Amino acid sequence: MNKNKIRENIIVATYAILLFLVLTNLSAVNDMSVTVLKLLNPIIYGFIFAYILKGPYNFIRDKVIRFKGDNSYFDNLKQAISLILAYIVFIGVIILLIIAVVPQLWSSVNSFILEISTIEFDKIIEGLKNLNAFNLSGEELANIWKEIEAGLKELVTILTNLISRIIPAIMNFLVGFTSSITNSALVFVFSLYFLLSKEKLVIQTKKLFFAFLPQKIATYLIHVGNVIDGAFSNFITGQITEAFILGTLSFIGMTILNFPYAILVSIILGATNIIPVVGPIFGAIPATFIVFMAETSNPMQAVWFILFIIVLQQIDGNIIYPRVVGGSIGLPGLWVMITILIGGSLFGVMGMLIGVPTAAVIYRLLKEITEKKLKEKNIMLNIQDI
Repeated sequence: MNKNKIRENIIVATYAILLFLVLTNLSAVNDMSVTVLKLLNPIIYGFIFAYILKGPYNFIRDKVIRFKGDNSYFDNLKQAISLILAYIVFIGVIILLIIAVVPQLWSSVNSFILEISTIEFDKIIEGLKNLNAFNLSGEELANIWKEIEAGLKELVTILTNLISRIIPAIMNFLVGFTSSITNSALVFVFSLYFLLSKEKLVIQTKKLFFAFLPQKIATYLIHVGNVIDGAFSNFITGQITEAFILGTLSFIGMTILNFPYAILVSIILGATNIIPVVGPIFGAIPATFIVFMAETSNPMQAVWFILFIIVLQQIDGNIIYPRVVGGSIGLPGLWVMITILIGGSLFGVMGMLIGVPTAAVIYRLLKEITEKKLKEKNIMLNIQDI
């Protein structure tokens, strides 16, 4: 038996032992994975945040700020200005959304609560006024008032218990809020580092690949990284652009048709539209509820709004989405649906979001391997449709 065969057997045996240990200690492995992920959360979210800001940062650096210098000072200054402007744009968009959404949302909630409480209060008052209309005896009236008194005492007990639970909840919220502030600061710091050092990190990763791996494997891993970067960049850019266009069209249409809460509803529709295929359905449900509650005396308004949403989604699905996102994802519609169903059932909304570009990466790599294998076997097929 030669040395290569012995080494292969040792590697296989090692993997088998590791797999056995993992399978026999799944709970411990799961607990350790959760702990490690919690520790790495700021780094992971910092990377995601930096990846989202990569597009605006690159655009500002390469297209907006055009001055060039002969030394590293000008390059560093250009990077710093681009980074500051990218964060200003992001924070500005968040502030504008808050300014647009919070007042209308607060107004909607207040109107809803006021309407319900008014209806219930009117019913109670009317019922109390009409008690004597039933020609009840004094004893019967006394029993009714006893029931009311018992109900009020029960209400006081419920409120007391609620308050006793609210205080610990507030303390937990404050602790969680403080922890969130700390994590947010760490996320911000890591995102700064990733954005400023992304070229250097890419070069360092390539050096590691070529230093410790065979050249063929290192080259292929770099190609896989480029495919992943392209798929996620195109997906994020395309979905955000399409969501913005849909939200704008929704606002224009609702304003023309005189539907209430145009800004709030349009933001909901645009934000949920970031999730492919099923996002518009998720957005249409709360949007219709808001429109209906704005004028409960006119239910036909909600019906007309549903028709408006259907028309808007048809325009989006047949005209906007193919042109804005189009083939940038490179994943057929059937596989998009399957990916969303699987990703959503396993990981919820996050699975729907990252599942599509992940599936696009797998689809493209499998397609490349398939084309290569067919070419090696000298088999000619219309592989463009595969």
